[in-house]
Amino acid sequence: MSTVETWIGLSEVVRNMALAAVAVIGLYAAWHRMQAATRQADASLRQQQTANDALLHETFTKAVDSLASDSLTIRVGGILTLGGLARAEPAYKEMAIAILSAYLEEHQAPEADETARRDIAAVATVLAELETD
Repeated sequence: MSTVETWIGLSEVVRNMALAAVAVIGLYAAWHRMQAATRQADASLRQQQTANDALLHETFTKAVDSLASDSLTIRVGGILTLGGLARAEPAYKEMAIAILSAYLEEHQAPEADETARRDIAAVATVLAELETD
């Protein structure tokens, strides 16, 4: 084998090793970017869940507050909202049932007017639906 052929063979080996090294570096860089993207996606998901939890809590609080309203429409809206939250989020079910049961006990009276009877009917309907879930 001549010296030229030896150098050509050696240069091909060096070239192939360099290409392999570049490929390994490229794979590492891609893996590193993927890890960073995964961490960013996880952080975004946690942030979204926190915002969703805050919205649910705010909705629950407003629904409870609406039970004290003078307006029948607002009270019934609050009753239905509590029922909807209890069905959508199991963590709110026991609290909603307790609040609606207390509301029912407080407003149930033989001399209840038509407005109170509508409230009681709405609460009874929601509680019955929640008990069957």
